[in-house]
Amino acid sequence: MVIFIFEAILITSALSVDAFVVSFAYGSNKIKIPFISIMIITFICSFVLMFSLLLGLIIKDFIPIWLTSYFSFIILFSLGLIKLIDYIIKSIKKNKSIFKSNFILNLYTNPETADFDKSRFISSTEASILALGLSLDGLAIGFGVAIGSANIPIIFIISLIIGFLSIISGFALGNKIAADLRINLSWLSGVILIGLAFFNLLN
Repeated sequence: MVIFIFEAILITSALSVDAFVVSFAYGSNKIKIPFISIMIITFICSFVLMFSLLLGLIIKDFIPIWLTSYFSFIILFSLGLIKLIDYIIKSIKKNKSIFKSNFILNLYTNPETADFDKSRFISSTEASILALGLSLDGLAIGFGVAIGSANIPIIFIISLIIGFLSIISGFALGNKIAADLRINLSWLSGVILIGLAFFNLLN
């Protein structure tokens, strides 16, 4: 049980880094995120993660047991490596990402983009769209983890808790720090994913 909880914390922490960064950007730019929008983002991200975990469990039955851990390792390690490479490129080229198709990267580089009506207020609809962007990584990560081993109920519950806390803390911290301070934690998410890849391989 302890191993499953530790794994769940690693998974949800890796996914919550982007949510923290986006909410930090909103806070520093004085764009409000009401409680209902926070809950929408948290639940959508968690349900997408749960869906990908269930999908991974289904696919797992068609993959030889001895191959499952290797598939999981490749998926998680690749995602972590992409995060690290993107961080390096963004640092060198002043926040210009080479992964322009990644919606979440554009969101936290330009946090106002999800505020479509320029109201400086994230509505329920805008929160839903933002959540879908934040959930993209969750689809791949959840699938990769489930192919290895995963406790879906524990991951789902911890995802709700950590996801909610990440948005709240990111927004609160952003409100207290100057808007011109950029924060890029892509490297942290990458390191966690690579660590999770090796954890699943050795577990």
